[in-house]
Amino acid sequence: MPPGSGRAGATAAHTQLPLPVGMCLEAVTADQMDKARAGLERLVQ
Repeated sequence: MPPGSGRAGATAAHTQLPLPVGMCLEAVTADQMDKARAGLERLVQ
């Protein structure tokens, strides 16, 4: 993933961890963000 992309801040926190662990954490946080966004959109409608 190139630096300066939108998720650079999210990935930076995981750089010290082994790659599979960092990828797993990032996938979990991305999934939670998607669910939160869907929930907010449901509330707005």
